[in-house]
Amino acid sequence: MRSSQNLLENARDARSWAVAKLIQVEAGGAWANLARGGLSDLNAKDRALAVELLAGVTRRKATLDWYLAHVLKQPVESLTPAIRNNLRLAVYQLWFLSRIPESAAVNEAVKLAHRLGHKGVASLTNAVLRNLLRRRETIHLPNADKEPVEHLRVAYSLPAWIATQWWERFGLDASALGAWSIGAPRISLRANVSKTTRGQLLESLREKNIGAIPSAIVPEGIRLEQSVEPAAIEGYSDGFFYVQDEAAMLVSRVLDPRPHERIFDIGAAPGGKTSHIVELVNNQAEVWAIDRSEARLKRLEENCRRMGHHNIVVQPRDAVDLTGLPLADRILLDAPCSGLGVLPRKPDLRWNQNSENLVDLAHLQGRMLDEAIKYLKPGGILVYSTCTMTTTENQAVVKEFLARNPDIHPVDFTEHLPGPWHQDFEREIGGIQLRPDRHDVDGFFIAKLRRGMMESSIS
Repeated sequence: MRSSQNLLENARDARSWAVAKLIQVEAGGAWANLARGGLSDLNAKDRALAVELLAGVTRRKATLDWYLAHVLKQPVESLTPAIRNNLRLAVYQLWFLSRIPESAAVNEAVKLAHRLGHKGVASLTNAVLRNLLRRRETIHLPNADKEPVEHLRVAYSLPAWIATQWWERFGLDASALGAWSIGAPRISLRANVSKTTRGQLLESLREKNIGAIPSAIVPEGIRLEQSVEPAAIEGYSDGFFYVQDEAAMLVSRVLDPRPHERIFDIGAAPGGKTSHIVELVNNQAEVWAIDRSEARLKRLEENCRRMGHHNIVVQPRDAVDLTGLPLADRILLDAPCSGLGVLPRKPDLRWNQNSENLVDLAHLQGRMLDEAIKYLKPGGILVYSTCTMTTTENQAVVKEFLARNPDIHPVDFTEHLPGPWHQDFEREIGGIQLRPDRHDVDGFFIAKLRRGMMESSIS
């Protein structure tokens, strides 16, 4: 059997590229590093199809395996990575890409099977797919009323532990979350107010026939109404906007940075919130970008240069040891998390996490909070944020942190939230859990805390 690397090196079409990448992702490769590499030999049409196939199969893997299990004589996982991913790719096209004829999906899968192995592999592929098509109308998803968790797992391609947690926590709303999780990510832009205005950027987009509307959540935000490559939009390279979800923009708004303050952004890379903070204070604050990854900090510096921000203090530091740093007026801790609030953007995350990981992440998040608070001035503000929707990593972490620190108090930030969201604000922890199905943004958690009751700034 060919290795994924050999297959990728010889990929001259979207399907072989996608299968090679699927094998790498399944083996634990980083999605962000794999999603677009090796596309240069494909034409524009094939590049778009290749990326769609990679993302679609990754998102829908459990659903695809459900269908395959009805016609295979052995478990899907017992097949070699190349064979099972080629089959998944074909089923994805048959079930979810109506623009591709059935005959083309099957024939291309068989051709690729020939390249992947011996004649028997191609025969197996052809037999499985033809049988599946014959039985198409008789294979049904689990009944949502009788088996709600299994229905969630299969219909929305979720690991069993996520399906169980979402059903127990959200009930019938879990289906809406499931549908969101397998959808394409929405693209939002943040106007760089140090270079332009949102109105000017909106007008520029409309002149280029790019559908866009102003965000109702943050004054710098813009929602695109169509799929477009942001880096190809005029103004991107000149730093007139940053690609960022409105929930992430809201985090910096909740931090409410002021001129002449010292502000730490912990977990700062790749720089979206850092650059937003700089813009909100009109380059008149001391902003420290802290991250353990020097490679990611280089990306942050590149992004900030593109946006026109040059006064940022970059610190390659592990957030559990900030020894030697000065005190800050405001600290944003954007903690590492399970990422379940951004599944459309990172389709592989659902397969790379488990319930045990959440406990380890919560322990790390608590340690980071305990370290960060040492460097917050009396009266200073700390904002804790994650891009996930688990109580283990969010509400529980903040409650335990408050219990350990009686001089830390929740802060009401409903002034920064749309009116209908006020009912979801949890005053006892100064936080809100944002949900895609309820708030139409990424699944972020934001909590705002104050040390003591005094206000302070750099003297």
